[in-house]
Formats: sequence, structure tokens, C-alpha cells
Amino acid sequence: MWRICFLQMTLTTTCLALMLAAVGASPAAACSPRLPDWWFTEQFAFGAGALPPNVTYASVVISHYGAGGRGFLEISNQSAIPLYLLARSDKPQEAIESLPVALPQGMIPAYKIGTGEKVTLGVENLAKLASGIQDHNQQANQRPAQVQVPGAQSAPLTLVYGDRVVEAPLTVSYTLNTTYANKSGDCAAVGLFLLPLLLLGALAKGGPFICGAALLGAVGWVAWRRWRNAERGK
Repeated sequence: MWRICFLQMTLTTTCLALMLAAVGASPAAACSPRLPDWWFTEQFAFGAGALPPNVTYASVVISHYGAGGRGFLEISNQSAIPLYLLARSDKPQEAIESLPVALPQGMIPAYKIGTGEKVTLGVENLAKLASGIQDHNQQANQRPAQVQVPGAQSAPLTLVYGDRVVEAPLTVSYTLNTTYANKSGDCAAVGLFLLPLLLLGALAKGGPFICGAALLGAVGWVAWRRWRNAERGK
């Protein structure tokens, strides 16, 4: 009898090791939780004629670590003159470089956009560049059905273009994130699926069959979740 128990426990341990290797080689990789989506999507707009020639912008939506819906401001420079974004700071040593232009008091160059380059900024970055911009987005599960969308914010973004200091009025507005979905980590679902099968594999005579079914089920589950996450992030 003890030999049978030993063989069954060995089979269970081997089965668990194979499943962890199949879904990511470690428990952390197999059961990494998904970050909640953002409740709102930011959109950005500059005033007409606010940006220098051949400097353009766009609002883009980027997903990070499975968290979708957040908007970012993308500024591109196709001119031959570098564009600098200024930030408020009382530490001049943090400036990325010195400029031969008289800058507003308490501001330093924070970003440089050369010819053919672009920079992507979130609201948390813009809050350091434009006084009056604050981050009103939320990242959590269970978004209320009647959630109130934050109001728009406007503030000037200070630029240096050649020998000119430019105040470009920027507006940040919010809309509901249309791809929002409640999420949970893979750990609970995989664990609830595998635990009964592992126990059966340890106790039942058909341990090899149950172990194989659990292994195939775990691989299929994680593959489906990763495919669905990739599709949502497109």
C-alpha cells in the first residue's frame, strides 16, 4: 500500500511541475494578475495655430500590462529646428541642456524633440509641464454604471522653438473607456480548475489520465487568456 501512495504522490508532484512549466515556468508567470482597465480615455487638443510649423500632435490609446483605455499625447517634430518642452522646477541642474533663450522664471527644458522624432506623454507627465493639468482618471474594477466623466482641463504648454518661447494652449478632455472590462487574475481560475484534478490524480487509480487532462486544460486556458488579452490590446 505504501508503494502505491508513494507512486501517486510522485505522480502528483510531477504533474504539478509539468503544468507550471507549461504555463510559464514559474508560479508568478503562470498566475500574473491583470491590471484593471482605466475608467476613462483622455483626448488632447491644442488651439488652432498654437504649434510651430511642421510640429503635429495626435491622441493615441496605449495599453500597458493589459490595462487598456488610457489616452496619451503624441507630439511629432518634422521641422529642422529642435522643439523643447519646458517644465516647472526649482532645480536648474535637472535641465536636459542649456538654451540660448531667456526662459520663464522657474522653468527648465524637460524634453527635446529633434527632427523626425516624437514624444509620447501621459497626463501624469503633462501635470509637470502645464500648471492646471491634473490626473482625474481611475484604474479599478467595478466601474459604476452611472460614473461621472471628469470635466475638461485647459492650460498652456510652454515650448521653445528656435529663439522663440511659445505658449501653446492645451485642452485635456475625458470620455468613457469603451473597451472597459472587469478583470481578475489568472491565478484563481487556474487554481480552482487544477486543484480538484490534482487531488483526484493523487487519490484515484486513473491518475495518469487525470494528470494529462489537467495539463492540457491548464495549457489551453492560459493560451486562450493570453490570446484574448492580446486581441483586446490591439
